Amino acid sequence: SPIFDKEKEQQRLKQAQLIGELSAQMTEIAGTEGKIIAIQAAKAKLNHISEQDKADAREKLVNRGNQHPTSADINQQIYDTAYTQALNDSGLGTGG
Repeated sequence: SPIFDKEKEQQRLKQAQLIGELSAQMTEIAGTEGKIIAIQAAKAKLNHISEQDKADAREKLVNRGNQHPTSADINQQIYDTAYTQALNDSGLGTGG
């Protein structure tokens, strides 16, 4: 029997490539699922904004240099915070 079986080695390399491609697709699917969960959570948060949420968002914006945040700025900060938290909590390893 030959020491090096070219056909067998090519088949092994092809399998390794397919496994890598499948892994990349699964990672992309998990990331997309995490983003969907985060978007849903952030939208839900916008329907239930507390005064504390507004105060926390205002403080973050001021600390980042926006001394006079608008209502839109505050709502965006609340959304962004909820999105990031949900992404981190998703368990899909996609948090930012």
